[in-house]
Amino acid sequence: MKNNKWQVCICGAIKYEDEFLMIKRSLNDEDCAGFWEMPSGKLEFGETVAQGLRREIFEEVGIDILPFEQKIIGISEYSSEKPEGTKYSVQLNYVIEVPTKELPIKLSDEHTDFVWASKNSEYVDQFIAEIIDTIDSIKENGNARTKKM
Repeated sequence: MKNNKWQVCICGAIKYEDEFLMIKRSLNDEDCAGFWEMPSGKLEFGETVAQGLRREIFEEVGIDILPFEQKIIGISEYSSEKPEGTKYSVQLNYVIEVPTKELPIKLSDEHTDFVWASKNSEYVDQFIAEIIDTIDSIKENGNARTKKM
């Protein structure tokens, strides 16, 4: 019998001017080894979204986002098939604009490198580009959006 499950994830697009903080998954990661991503993770049972966003970013890159404004920019939906079942995820995407790139980045054991990258860089895949596009569209029309991936 397959073990299908769903989860709520949160993503923090840490932004300075036209660049975003990208972090590289460890090569030992079972799901996304070697992929570049924005700080993100699963919401834990009993956490508020704000608490989960703050915790995930602190765990993954060592930054306390409390001094910075956090704006929801949209929702992404995606699923992944595994032999044991399907994992369906709903991800709440936030943008956190920071005043400098000189932040005290301290990577978790899940990550091996970081870089500040623009949308058109080699570090940004289609999924992340969609999140960045949403940030740009909000500047134009003021609305968050849902994107099914």
